Amino acid sequence: MKLNKRIVGIIAFLFTFCSNAFSQQYYQGGVWGDNGDGTFNNPVLPADYRDPDIIRVGSDYYMITSTFWMSPGITILHSKDLVNWSYFSAAVPDITKINKLYTWYNITYPGGIWAPCISYNKKTKLYYIHWGDNALGFFVVTASSIKGPWSDPKEVTFQGKPIGPRHDDCGVLWEEDGNGYMVYNEIGFDRQFNNHLHKLSSDGATLLDSGLVIHQNKDGYGMNQTGAEAYKLFKKDGLYYLWHNEIASDGKRRLCMMRSSCMYGKQADGTDGNFEHPGKYEHGQYFIWGYRGPNQGNLVQTPDGKDWYLVTHLDAAEIEGAPICVVPMKWENGWVMPITTPKGELGATMDDERLWRNIKKPLQGQAKTIPATSDEFSTPVLGLQWLWNHQPNNKYWSLTERPGFLRLYALSPLKYWVEENNLAIAGNTVYQRLVRNKQNTISCKLDISKIVNDQNAGLILSHYRDYSAIGVAQIGDKRFLRYYESEAFLSNKDKNIAICGNEIPSETKELFLKSVSDFNGNNQFYYSLNGKDYMAFGEKYQMRNSGHRGYYIGLFNYNNKKIEGYIDVDRFDYEMQSSR
Repeated sequence: MKLNKRIVGIIAFLFTFCSNAFSQQYYQGGVWGDNGDGTFNNPVLPADYRDPDIIRVGSDYYMITSTFWMSPGITILHSKDLVNWSYFSAAVPDITKINKLYTWYNITYPGGIWAPCISYNKKTKLYYIHWGDNALGFFVVTASSIKGPWSDPKEVTFQGKPIGPRHDDCGVLWEEDGNGYMVYNEIGFDRQFNNHLHKLSSDGATLLDSGLVIHQNKDGYGMNQTGAEAYKLFKKDGLYYLWHNEIASDGKRRLCMMRSSCMYGKQADGTDGNFEHPGKYEHGQYFIWGYRGPNQGNLVQTPDGKDWYLVTHLDAAEIEGAPICVVPMKWENGWVMPITTPKGELGATMDDERLWRNIKKPLQGQAKTIPATSDEFSTPVLGLQWLWNHQPNNKYWSLTERPGFLRLYALSPLKYWVEENNLAIAGNTVYQRLVRNKQNTISCKLDISKIVNDQNAGLILSHYRDYSAIGVAQIGDKRFLRYYESEAFLSNKDKNIAICGNEIPSETKELFLKSVSDFNGNNQFYYSLNGKDYMAFGEKYQMRNSGHRGYYIGLFNYNNKKIEGYIDVDRFDYEMQSSR
């Protein structure tokens, strides 16, 4: 195992070294968000808020992001100034209403809610959130108020049939007269990207025509691109804009737009296109590119209509996943571009310190606020910072059986995986986004007095099927510290480590666990029996850059043999240290 661990460490180092060097340059050692002097630093949210979309309602901004297989689905965040954000609500509290696959006893990766978009129809006076599930198709929920309640998910269909798998990244536009349009991406098995445009019913759940392919690989639009996705659709000054990112021949992503005064493009003679005889769109050059490939997101105005901002995530996932950046924009000759764009050009790179540090806040007067992290579990409702790994069974957790504590019952891992101690398939795992800082110190206090044989519980650092964790395991009526790790990402299959350490004295009722990690993703776990004296335990863990997910930190509890035993979590403390 030692040789294997050294190899893993070397590979992880190679994955992270170059990207972390660039991140240090732009993040300035973890200094992010509101500077407290009327300016801010990007990113404004250095955590896994992938695939953002945003809407302004009066003087309030609301943002949604992908939540994948986690519950509740589609956490909604609120801000007054685009810089300071807090959790607001969740649009899909029960993700099994999308599909029964997404429950704790049938864990299925990597489906769920991908790249949601939010829109408002003035005619119906409804808000809509659409999203793609890459295994199933498209879904929609609606509400008469941004505050909810939101309807149950409804599958988007054409001629009564689901759209089906391999479709994602939808955008929706409602005209003043209530007519709707939906644009989305279809990924062929040959990696052909086909971008479709349809008319949409007023309830948002039916495509009204067979659609048009308006853009695809190497079709003459764009700049030698190998694919286009992340579509948004909007209208400004009589022009329709189809926002998307293009994957260039070098593999990097760049944001760009197509436009036309007609939704279906213009014919060569200048007349409007239509569904039967579509025309062409004018394709602008890339308007933003550079560090980590900004792509998903949307444009939004200040309430007075004077200023525009791009809210986007950074791609090329590092340990925090897809952090949110806010970029000041301007319009020239009907094209949007960063304010740093040189005269005579139509775009600019993110590799510019002016888009990272000491940027004037879009709106002044808001106090510094960040989304909730720490929790004393003092209310009967679980905080919105928490996300369950798939839909939980509400019989097996409680905030009221022992007020002031989160009680987690131990569930058995899924039998069809035929593997013990695999935390990726353990029910009753609940976690929150890991915020990237110079240093994070995250600790929890557990009451372990009701742990039983074959039960394991503790603190987990996880992304997708990769994880590192520290906990307690009861084996043969004795309790031991235990270190857990999965190498699923590097081996392309689950390869799990579960190593027992010191025996915990039988009279011990409380166990204190701690994770200390740095900006580059180096983590060390600690434990204490009195909450004061901590000792390191387990391997030093290097977080790994990969895929569509950042790291999350949280709590796990399972029993290898049966549903039995529980822990009570007294508190979860999240201490952030930046370079300020």
